Amino acid sequence: MTALRTLTALVVLLFATAILAADGHRDKDDEHGPNGGQLVDSGSMHLELAVKGQELMLWVFDRANKKITSQGASATATIVGQKSKINLAPAGENLLKGTGTFDAKPQGKVLISLTLPGQPAQQARFTPWHKDDHGEHAGHKEGDAHPKKK
Repeated sequence: MTALRTLTALVVLLFATAILAADGHRDKDDEHGPNGGQLVDSGSMHLELAVKGQELMLWVFDRANKKITSQGASATATIVGQKSKINLAPAGENLLKGTGTFDAKPQGKVLISLTLPGQPAQQARFTPWHKDDHGEHAGHKEGDAHPKKK
């Protein structure tokens, strides 16, 4: 009987942890960065992804949101469910850019693999085309992701 109570308590704890973790993760997915893109945690840094037409822009920040140089960095974006893999190259102080051909779908996901000089690769998952809480695309044109708030 004690083992059953322990098992039940463990199951309840696991469900509660999963619900809280999922809720916290969703908040991170909805966070906007200083450039208007989606901001996510990736290891020891924050990555911000914005999409404009067929161009992907990735900004790199440390955990305190200070810019990390993109010089010498490389990144690959994979559009999930499509045969599109886009190479991103340094294009500014903490910015990498790349263009490719892909469909901007509301539930679409982008997987980023970023390598900075002398550091292990970091991965991040973005949902740049998802709708906001009101079912709108946050005031931007179809295919663009999270412009700066006015």
